[in-house]
Amino acid sequence: MLYLNMKKLALLFVLVQSLVFANDPVITLNGGAVIEIYMGSTFVDPGATAYDEEDGDITNSIQVSGSVDTNTHGTYVLAYNVTDSDGNSATVVVRTINVVDDARPSHELTINASLSGDDDVPDVGDIITYEIILSNTGNTDFFEYGFHNRIYLTDFNGNSRDLTTPLTFAFSTYNISGTSSIPGEQHFYTATFEINQQALDSGGLTLLLNAVGYLPSGASYYSTAANEFVFGTSSDEIILDGQISANNNQIKKVADPTDNLDAVNKRYVDQRTLEQTIPGQNIGDLLYWNGQSWQKLSAPQEQSTLRFCNGQLTWGVCKVDLFAVEYSERVQYDDFYFEVLLLPNGEFPLNIGAIISKTNQNPNEQDDTVLMSIEEPQIENDFRYPDDINFISGQQFEFQPGETYYVKYFADNVNNLGRSYSDVVTASTSFEDQNGNTIFSKTYGNQEWSTHNADVTTYRDGTPIPEVDYNDHITFYGATTGVYMQTTDYGKFYNWYAIMGIHDDDPSTPNKQFAPEGWHVPSLAEWEILRDYFIANGYNYDGTTTGNKIAKAMASTWDWSNDDSLGAVGNNPSLNNASEFDAIPYGEISADGVHFNYGISATFWTKTYDPNNYGQFFSLNNNSPSLNMNTSYLFGRGHSVRFVKD
Repeated sequence: MLYLNMKKLALLFVLVQSLVFANDPVITLNGGAVIEIYMGSTFVDPGATAYDEEDGDITNSIQVSGSVDTNTHGTYVLAYNVTDSDGNSATVVVRTINVVDDARPSHELTINASLSGDDDVPDVGDIITYEIILSNTGNTDFFEYGFHNRIYLTDFNGNSRDLTTPLTFAFSTYNISGTSSIPGEQHFYTATFEINQQALDSGGLTLLLNAVGYLPSGASYYSTAANEFVFGTSSDEIILDGQISANNNQIKKVADPTDNLDAVNKRYVDQRTLEQTIPGQNIGDLLYWNGQSWQKLSAPQEQSTLRFCNGQLTWGVCKVDLFAVEYSERVQYDDFYFEVLLLPNGEFPLNIGAIISKTNQNPNEQDDTVLMSIEEPQIENDFRYPDDINFISGQQFEFQPGETYYVKYFADNVNNLGRSYSDVVTASTSFEDQNGNTIFSKTYGNQEWSTHNADVTTYRDGTPIPEVDYNDHITFYGATTGVYMQTTDYGKFYNWYAIMGIHDDDPSTPNKQFAPEGWHVPSLAEWEILRDYFIANGYNYDGTTTGNKIAKAMASTWDWSNDDSLGAVGNNPSLNNASEFDAIPYGEISADGVHFNYGISATFWTKTYDPNNYGQFFSLNNNSPSLNMNTSYLFGRGHSVRFVKD
């Protein structure tokens, strides 16, 4: 009997031991067991989860051993272990990280769309919500990451539409940044569109996105994705091209016809079934309405994709679609590029290029246009001039400052499909001053103003403007000819003689021109025209069109000293600069030649003065909502300068 009891005890011990081993915690890796990253890239451990039958989730108890040196080529191992409350240890799980010396950048883009409304039928006022995921699928960091205005929404009639809620960064899986990305990281974005009648009538929307990631080397990588949201209907009709009409382009109830057109469809399908065994006939031939008549589309001889090409059903590839980027601002001409998005629609074109003209608003291959191309493009997204160009016969288009150019892209298609063209876009190059600095500018009404302060060291003809040392107050105050004072961080301040071109003490010598060719220093009257334009066009801080309350709209968003006065420039400066005039509070040179008021004021000369040696200048102040006109004695003072185009 004792023997039997001992046997039962032994069996019980084995059973308990088995249960304990069966209840060991289990570790599961997040992400892959093998990760590859490029040297110098950022590695964030995706981590792991741990679960125990008795303790539940014990992820926070996981211990990780090992380290990764991302600056040294090699293989590194991280080991994950955990112990539950009974002292049972999980089977160790390892992750291998290979740090390699060749960067392979890559990212993928996906777009999902959903409809919010009373039912599944789109209607005016319903909201389409777009969820976009941008994933870093390569092995290297992107130091700048996103879409950068490469967002194109069109309805099915080809009309451009604006997103109701713009594309907005929501979160990152690694919580690193919305503007940079590391290997394995996913960025999530959202956007919405409220359906209007015009979009609804078109039959659907196409959202085209082109994502870009910039590498630390300055190189870039692109990916493109498109989402077509078709506005279906709750009826039995099938929309072919955005129209709902059984009398022209509808195919309805083919299997159960209710009218003559339906019966024709059914009879055709039945007839095709009968003809399957007839020589020369193919199973899979289609009948479709092209907008004018019923057409037969023969089945392909091999596996192929059915596409709409210019409104017609086609087996195989379509012409390439090209979407050119339109520039609304002037671009620095010596750092100038045009950009286009390419959708292959089945196959890449033979080549791609740009046609550029200064005179022809619809550039073509003749006239005075210039034709450039590359062979066998390998990407489907971003093509730039001049980066991606091999010049035909050595031709190179030389852009000039202060010019307007008309640009149209082309692509030569495979299968004798001819040439595709993009829309024409217009781009203007910036002007330059006499020292080669770009003049960034903006048009207000009938005036074009520079939006950066003057930064010249010579007059228009190249004659030097003497510089006075920042600490030499006496020389600046006593100067009777043109001089300027250069501050370390706050730009150049010019005395009144400089802006008037008075370069020597000989009254018989003609004055120089301070402003560059095609520009001039504004007068008091021109400043007043600018002021009145801003007031009349709603730039007052309270949105009214009377009273001078435009200072916030003209002032930059940074470096202004705080002031809580209602509508003052220094009251929440982040709301400043609606006009993009971008007046920065660099201060001024006082009547005794001393620089002061940084963070307090931005001051600008006019060329207007009176015979008593009093001149006018305009100022913005941190404690004021107004653009203020000031009169002061000319000598000794220094202010910033803006230009107006002749």
